[in-house]
Amino acid sequence: MNSGRVSIASGNSQLPAQLFTTIGIYKGERVAIKKVAKKKVYITSTLLWEIKQARDVSHENTVRFVGACIDLPRPTILILTEYCPKGSLKDVLENEAIQLDWNFRMSLIHDVVKGMAYLHNSDVGVHGKLRSCNCLIDGRFVLKISDFGLRTLTTPSEYVRDQNYYN
Repeated sequence: MNSGRVSIASGNSQLPAQLFTTIGIYKGERVAIKKVAKKKVYITSTLLWEIKQARDVSHENTVRFVGACIDLPRPTILILTEYCPKGSLKDVLENEAIQLDWNFRMSLIHDVVKGMAYLHNSDVGVHGKLRSCNCLIDGRFVLKISDFGLRTLTTPSEYVRDQNYYN
């Protein structure tokens, strides 16, 4: 986990209006901020390993994991990732102002395949929840896979079973 301050963009900031996600500034860089609703979080070796795996992912078709802010004892969890200003594939497909020719569509499909192939060959192993809103488009219209790994933080509490469950 990185130490540092995150400034969250507000209506009067120097950042442009944003429709897709909460954005902020971390170490002078624009980041996307995702708040995770979780009732309990324990800093375990499993969680630290998942964070290391997410940080080690480095590919042109995956969103770069910047860090996580975990405020205990009553957990407030923020996941910081690379900011993709064009939004999700879902946003682009639903935007009637954007006309997608077949070459562009094939390019997006190719980006998904390259990103998923990389993740499947990395320590992350599988994505597990791929859908159009987890495919983000950066400023150059390159599609990047997001929301991979970090199962301990992102799996809803009711689905997490402690180790005693299997004993």
